Amino acid sequence: MKAILVLFISLFGGTLLLGQDLVRPVVDLQFKVPPLGSKVFYYSFEKGDKVRLSCEELKGKKIKSLKFETDEGQLLFQAYKVEKIEKEIEIMSRGVYALRIGHGGFGSRLSALKISREAASEATKDFNTAWVWQELIDSSYSSYSKDTIIGYESYLVNKSRRVLVAVDTSFSYIIDRKERVHSETAIGKSNLSLVQFYLPNNQYAPNKLRPYSSKELIAWSYWIGVGQKSLEQFEARDRKIKGALTVVGAISGYGLLAQVVTAGVDLSSDPNLGDNVKYSFSSSLGVFQKGNGPEAMAKVQSPKQGLVNLQLENDNFREGIDVHLKIGALFVHKRWKDENYQVEKQRPIIKKLEKQKLKTKRRKIRVPAQ
Repeated sequence: MKAILVLFISLFGGTLLLGQDLVRPVVDLQFKVPPLGSKVFYYSFEKGDKVRLSCEELKGKKIKSLKFETDEGQLLFQAYKVEKIEKEIEIMSRGVYALRIGHGGFGSRLSALKISREAASEATKDFNTAWVWQELIDSSYSSYSKDTIIGYESYLVNKSRRVLVAVDTSFSYIIDRKERVHSETAIGKSNLSLVQFYLPNNQYAPNKLRPYSSKELIAWSYWIGVGQKSLEQFEARDRKIKGALTVVGAISGYGLLAQVVTAGVDLSSDPNLGDNVKYSFSSSLGVFQKGNGPEAMAKVQSPKQGLVNLQLENDNFREGIDVHLKIGALFVHKRWKDENYQVEKQRPIIKKLEKQKLKTKRRKIRVPAQ
């Protein structure tokens, strides 16, 4: 009988010592809870651990609230308005657990906390109760509809444009006359004569911005001759030009002045024609051509619009002179018409497609350090 009793005591003592060997302290500290605040402690525990929790107010006050829960918020134990708490909690899964101690007063509270754990086996008795942050990326997909280009199709667009259909030229006289210029000694007469004329305005129909017909002065020419002999000589050359001359760039069928303004034909005058005349052409910008001789002929490209003054001067002391004037302008005539045409264009073929969008969100969780 004594032998059995000794054996029982030996076995019980061994078991007790073995259980004590599996117990490890976690924390033993004093702390203050701020007024109307709380204090939170986080620790890691292994599956099968028995957590022994002891918490009390050191000045005889009551603990307003105490909660023991998983880090995700699953409540395992809670107590309200107690002076001291002694509790053993069995851990069902490895993880990080939170101990929340709340205080509802206006003054801080001094408390004592002691936590130990009894491991389920020798293999887990030295489990590390610390924890670390682990970053997770949560992924999710959201469905949405979007207009998507799946191809292109061709189509025709009707358009209209203005096209030039005809270009012609014409020549006409602005001045064809005889001007008497008196001598320097003529009583009551001046040896200066002023001839004024306007260059024809350009014409546009229906308007200048978008005409369907136009008539524009592109250049003009003049001939000045003193006396009947110079006129006869000019008319002879004019008939010859109209009848026979074909010059590159010239207008067929027109006379001498037309050929001068188009082709720049150089027809020298006869120096033995007789008396000279001084002449000068001017506009609002000043004198642009002048000379002195029995005959003069030239092409003028500027000005093309406005008033032109031609001053004639006779330097003959006794005799007046008859000055023959011929001034003509070259015009270009243009005609346009509207032309319909088509252009090919492309447009997208759009279809509404269902799509998915990947969304990611980063977050941190507490995990056991071990």
